[in-house]
Amino acid sequence: MELLNVFKETFEPALLKELETKSTAMHVNAGDTILDFGETVRVIPIILKGSVKVSRIDEESRELLLYYVNPKESCAMTFT
Repeated sequence: MELLNVFKETFEPALLKELETKSTAMHVNAGDTILDFGETVRVIPIILKGSVKVSRIDEESRELLLYYVNPKESCAMTFT
């Protein structure tokens, strides 16, 4: 699994083994919405390639950029 190769220098073997058995790889196309405002977070994404833009729509229907999640990172908002 690609996840193991990306994190073999970062995580200890026991955690890598658990990630291997409990994680699911996904491919997301540019522009796809992964999680929308108000939805329940059921998984914690770890980005392997590319980047994910985290944004929301304000009261005037304008996009408000919050931050980007890059390779080897996860979205802090999924932990709350």
